[in-house]
Amino acid sequence: MDAIATKPRKKAAPAKAATADVEVLIVGSGFSGLGLAVRLKEAGRNSFLVIEKNDEVGGTWRDNTYPGCACDIPSHLYSLSFEPKADWSRLYPPQPELLDYLKGIAQRHGLYDHIRLKTKMEKAVWDEAAGFWRLTTDGGQEITANVLVSGVGALHIPQIPHLNGIEKFEGVAFHSAQWRHDYDLTGKRVAVIGTGASAIQFVPQIAPMAGRLTLFQRTPPWVLPKIDGPIGPVQQFLFRHVPGYRKAFRALIYWINEARALALVNNSRAIRIGEQFAKRHIAKAIKDPGLRAKVTPDYRMGCKRVLLANDYYPALARPNVEVVTDGVAEVRAHSIIGKDGIERPVDAIIYGTGFDVTDSLSRLPITGRNGVALKDAWKDGARGYYGITISGFPNFFMMLGPNTGLGHNSQIVMIEGQINYILSALSKMKQRGLRALDLKPQVLEAHDSQIQQKLQDSVWQKGGCVSWYQDASGRNVTLWPGFTFDYVARTRDVKLEEYEAA
Repeated sequence: MDAIATKPRKKAAPAKAATADVEVLIVGSGFSGLGLAVRLKEAGRNSFLVIEKNDEVGGTWRDNTYPGCACDIPSHLYSLSFEPKADWSRLYPPQPELLDYLKGIAQRHGLYDHIRLKTKMEKAVWDEAAGFWRLTTDGGQEITANVLVSGVGALHIPQIPHLNGIEKFEGVAFHSAQWRHDYDLTGKRVAVIGTGASAIQFVPQIAPMAGRLTLFQRTPPWVLPKIDGPIGPVQQFLFRHVPGYRKAFRALIYWINEARALALVNNSRAIRIGEQFAKRHIAKAIKDPGLRAKVTPDYRMGCKRVLLANDYYPALARPNVEVVTDGVAEVRAHSIIGKDGIERPVDAIIYGTGFDVTDSLSRLPITGRNGVALKDAWKDGARGYYGITISGFPNFFMMLGPNTGLGHNSQIVMIEGQINYILSALSKMKQRGLRALDLKPQVLEAHDSQIQQKLQDSVWQKGGCVSWYQDASGRNVTLWPGFTFDYVARTRDVKLEEYEAA
């Protein structure tokens, strides 16, 4: 039998490694997202995309448009050091100016070409085989990226308390971050629920126009005077044209604020001096001893966020304003019954109750190695290495993650430290030809233990209050227990030995 002639088989070509759509995918376009995007572009890393669920950039300064909305950190410090602005109109920037500042950054750097608006992250899953992230949008599109960065921040999920009977209310009800500009409050009977940082700002704006304003206060905040004012043309000229003047001014503000960490972290006697100053601020504006007692806190200053306002206490002293400390028992169609048994007619309810901060990042629909979801990884509390990386989530970086909030200085300083860390990681990955970095669990555990230990003696834990700094178990997952210059120094450079590299 003749042999059957056969052609030699060709060797199969090796499978090509999958290539991601972009090197870096950033979720969110506030200070964090835009700041990182600018630095990526400056470094020549143009393979990045920013997705934003809303129709414009700006983060919290796009969302919050309530009357009187402004920052409580001076403008020259609450701005990116590499994106200076010489012509701030006021010492403390109002919301519209901050939004314009952020939109201007996006325009000047051509970032809109890298931004996909009206695009929400539905889920992001780490693909181990491919070595990149697969993100699905609310439109059903898939975007793959070598590196995923969360720049969503913590102040974007309104905290709305459930009031008994609220479904029966026939008036208008809204949160301060969802302000109804189409509703005229003139002459209306308004109930404000909560005395958070937003309420401190909008109550003085609406009290003069409301027919009656009832403020339901659970816990009074500590409020200090706000040393604010317009920045005139002479100052603006100096900021623009005199070398070093703006940087020196920024440095002065920075170190004044930084000094406050000594009191807050060590719970020192300096806090009592601040409390006496705040009590004089109350006494100057409120003569009624009963009202004065209602708005005077019974916990240490700094335990909750310290607020700044000159017009808040005078607004509470107005004849058409009532402060109720007994809470809400029931809401009816056109009224609220307080726990004091008094029924008060109400046309509108405004929530000044802030945001869900401690659980905001846990809600991110992100799944890391071995199918572990972020919310499950954090079932015992949110933890992050300098608030930036987590074990089991390779190439995932957070900005303003756990324990990176501040009670004393500008959050922008922390953001810039996180940008430096991410850029360092990207650079080292490229230099070493690394596909992925995954934080070693023991590194995260040691870091978190150190953070929690430092927090134990702070005013935030021993100040006699319950605050949004703490999660349901009472664990402080929000604040950095130390100086910002120390944080910036520690995040300047990634140590590869702390990561499992592949």
